[in-house]
Formats: sequence, C-alpha cells, structure tokens
Amino acid sequence: MPPRKGYFTTPDWKRLSGVRVIQVKARCWGNDSQLKVDLVYVKRYGAGSKVAKSGKWACNGSYGIVRIHNAGHGTYFAAFKLDKKHTVEYWVQYYK
Repeated sequence: MPPRKGYFTTPDWKRLSGVRVIQVKARCWGNDSQLKVDLVYVKRYGAGSKVAKSGKWACNGSYGIVRIHNAGHGTYFAAFKLDKKHTVEYWVQYYK
C-alpha cells in the first residue's frame, strides 16, 4: 500500500471451502511508529463486522503475523492503523 496514516482497510476476500487457518502478514518501516493489524470477519445478513484477532508491533521492517485457526465465516478483511505516515506491505495466507 502507498504511504498512509490513520485507519484503512483492505478489500474483502472470500474464505475458500475447507480453509480453517487464515493469517495476515504485514510490516512497515520507520521505527517511530506502531502498526496495528486487525483480522476482521463480516457477519452474515448485514449484521456488521467483528475483529477476530488483532496484533500490534513496531514499524521496523520486521513482519508481524495475525492468525486465526478456526476460520468459519465466509468473508474477511484486514484493517490497519498507523499514527504516522508509512508504507505498509501485507499479504493474506490461508491453509487447508
């Protein structure tokens, strides 16, 4: 993602059939800030969304991982929060 500040989210993604482990790996650079990552699921029938797991780590170029082991909802997305402007690199992985 380009340099951003504040709260921003990824597009939604659909969980494939049989997938139970979902994780988001993310990092940023700068050493003067913290990156907060939320792995969020979307509730059915338009009932909103809820944080399944969250993590927070320093923007020092090291990867942080937020992982859930019993994914059951159909739609997920990641949300990021930064208090200073930084580039965020992330990807989503899943395992059957």
